[in-house]
Amino acid sequence: MSRIFNAQMHAWLQVFACAARHLSFTRCAEELHVTPGAISQQMRQL
Repeated sequence: MSRIFNAQMHAWLQVFACAARHLSFTRCAEELHVTPGAISQQMRQL
């Protein structure tokens, strides 16, 4: 696998774990300092 793919997969897994931990895209977004929409987009890409 390429490094770029590995980096993207790591980002997706980080978002997934955060959303699962908080059970909230809003709280996850606050933790990761992004918008809830960004979390939603990442989750859709999974």
